[in-house]
Amino acid sequence: MKIPILRLGEILLTSIQVDLTDAEVMQFQTEVLHTIADTEARGLALDITAM
Repeated sequence: MKIPILRLGEILLTSIQVDLTDAEVMQFQTEVLHTIADTEARGLALDITAM
């Protein structure tokens, strides 16, 4: 499952709305790290209220 990662100024914003498998968590982690590196974001807001 692809989890959107949005850029809001210097911050990345993402929300996990479903249960993830271990493989999906690892893929999400990789995507977040690549996005941080590509955008030079200074922070990450991770919404987990739906969990």
